[in-house]
Amino acid sequence: MYSSLLLSFIVTGPSAAMCAIFPHLRRRVTHLAYAGVGHTLDIQRPLNYDAVYDLHALAAKAQPSNPKPDPYEALRDVCKE
Repeated sequence: MYSSLLLSFIVTGPSAAMCAIFPHLRRRVTHLAYAGVGHTLDIQRPLNYDAVYDLHALAAKAQPSNPKPDPYEALRDVCKE
């Protein structure tokens, strides 16, 4: 059993593949989280994650004066938690 796993995909293909293996991971990981943006995040929302992080929303909140906030910076912040 794994204690914690954070998954993040920025492109749709791996995100869709993640949906296929989710049941396998859910049984084996105590805390399962997903961090993503846009369509890749939308694909994951219906799954039973312990936490889901919208990187665009987190980036916009952390960088309010930046017209193009960096979701990768938000991912680094999430990983620090």
